Amino acid sequence: MIDQGIKVCLFDAFGTLFKVKLPVEELDELTGGKGMALLDIWRQKQLEYTLSLIHI
Repeated sequence: MIDQGIKVCLFDAFGTLFKVKLPVEELDELTGGKGMALLDIWRQKQLEYTLSLIHI
């Protein structure tokens, strides 16, 4: 591979490889209908953590 100044290559597998929205109904039951909100927060935190590891 030729180095073209690429410092980071980030692949977001969330929702692409992992079908994380499948348990929404179960999460809704456990959280009083807030399953999708919980998944949205989970995804945001996952991305924040990943980006903190690579120091962009």
